[in-house]
Amino acid sequence: MDILSKLDFVVLIMQNSINGSNIMELMNIHPSYDIVKKYLDALQENDLIKYYTEEKIFLTTSKGLVFLYIYNDLVEML
Repeated sequence: MDILSKLDFVVLIMQNSINGSNIMELMNIHPSYDIVKKYLDALQENDLIKYYTEEKIFLTTSKGLVFLYIYNDLVEML
């Protein structure tokens, strides 16, 4: 993960999942399935993103939206 920091990668996944994203759409962020899956698992464990089996999409949770709001505020301060 040279270009993106871990935090950048997490934020991109969550931003792309606000309106729902499938795994193939998230693979556009990073081509390695194993890496994308690792981060998706961590985000799900922390209730920042949820997978909906029937629709086969990941969706950012309300907790994840709060995280993104705070993250964006901090970025603006810098």
